[in-house]
Amino acid sequence: MISRRLFLTGTAAAATASAVALTYSAQGASASAATCEIALENKSLPGKVNAYVTGHEQGTNRWVLLRADGSVYHP
Repeated sequence: MISRRLFLTGTAAAATASAVALTYSAQGASASAATCEIALENKSLPGKVNAYVTGHEQGTNRWVLLRADGSVYHP
């Protein structure tokens, strides 16, 4: 069983910018890119880190969720 201290330490580490490094690269600053690249890297405790990637679609303002396989889901 995980201790409360370890859980809180892991939660705090996951919430910091150093825990998960996001790399975002777009094709151009003047035009909206059709896609972007996101790389998640676990620099905290060993083991698995869950990430939820969400956003709004430009033009329609609908919610967009990214699935584990990289496909897009519109709820």
